[in-house]
Amino acid sequence: MVINPEDEEALKRSINYPKRGIGDTTIQKIFELATTFNITPWSILHEAGKYPEHFNSGTAKKLSMYIEVINNLRTNADSTDAFTKAREIALGSVL
Repeated sequence: MVINPEDEEALKRSINYPKRGIGDTTIQKIFELATTFNITPWSILHEAGKYPEHFNSGTAKKLSMYIEVINNLRTNADSTDAFTKAREIALGSVL
């Protein structure tokens, strides 16, 4: 997700690791909405507040916090080699 936020498999692997209280039903809704509106799941995450019938305010907040974590990790990802970025993430120096 840090290198490519459009990577759907990476999203599935990382969205609830570590545990963030984002369940399988929410993840399924994200992907269903993305298919319905022909946009990426990442776009749905950014717009979760627009879908109150699918995501309550607590879930929308958890999704927003996930986006924030990914965006923080993406800081300088374009100018850093993959090894260095992976090491930063593993050591927690960018959190």
